[in-house]
Amino acid sequence: MINSGRIILQNLNTYCNSFPVFYENQCDIVVLEVGLGGRFDSTNIIKQPLVSVITTISYDHMEILGDTLEKIAYEKAGIIKQGAMFTIPQALKLRLF
Repeated sequence: MINSGRIILQNLNTYCNSFPVFYENQCDIVVLEVGLGGRFDSTNIIKQPLVSVITTISYDHMEILGDTLEKIAYEKAGIIKQGAMFTIPQALKLRLF
């Protein structure tokens, strides 16, 4: 979320409060759903995910992510980390790569 020029990670408190529960329950795999999605999403505190999934890219959160599908896709691609698998079902259609 952008607030007076400062970028604030969405849902960070919720995620951080969840990690002790995952640890106490000895979770092998945890699926975290992004809030806004993208470069400034709070799930980016996970530095080495196994996989990142970007579902259908559409005109959502345009005031933050951008006003074209390409801009929105660029921002959402911010969850992809080096060495992790990822999927983007619209990649070829948007000519991202």
